[in-house]
Amino acid sequence: MNLSTVLKGGFLAALFILLGVFIYDQLFSAPKVHQGIILHKMYIPQRTAVGPNATPYAGHRAYKYIIQAQKYHQWIAIVLADDGDTLKVHCTSDHYESNNIGDTLLFKEYKGHLFGVDYLSHSEEDTVKSDLHVLK
Repeated sequence: MNLSTVLKGGFLAALFILLGVFIYDQLFSAPKVHQGIILHKMYIPQRTAVGPNATPYAGHRAYKYIIQAQKYHQWIAIVLADDGDTLKVHCTSDHYESNNIGDTLLFKEYKGHLFGVDYLSHSEEDTVKSDLHVLK
């Protein structure tokens, strides 16, 4: 066996293990439930962006097709959390319409415990308000 082959195999094995630990950390870490007051609500409608004359290579087209991107609807609430942070929380359409400015909004913070990568999500279906223990 060649030393470079062993090093390449060890590097790939370490990379796959690190990727597996990262994915496990994101998917199976328990979320923290927060609450805050809705300061502002924003609705961003769906739109299609088309670029028929996109010329990235010094103004020369290297292709004969149209680039098209789809942006979907977004329902966003700007929330003042209990700890004083102002956060942007993505909502579902029915929760966006049922809550008004000044209402209390429950949302979850998904944060990996090992790597600390986080994102916020608003979901009240599986959270009972009487069982809520807000972390401060």
